[in-house]
Amino acid sequence: MFERPLLPILGAIIIVICGLGLGYYIAGAPSAPSNPSDPQGSETSLPARQSDQNALPGLQQPNR
Repeated sequence: MFERPLLPILGAIIIVICGLGLGYYIAGAPSAPSNPSDPQGSETSLPARQSDQNALPGLQQPNR
């Protein structure tokens, strides 16, 4: 009926199967624990620290 090479079709099927397997593995892998906020929401009532206005990334300059 159709005269298509069998190798590209099998290659595509193998890639789909490997992709599904990798997706299943990633979905089932453990993730980092998440700490929920406390019921009172006290983390939003804390004062913020001073900003580093003149600090560039990686320079470790003190607050000014």
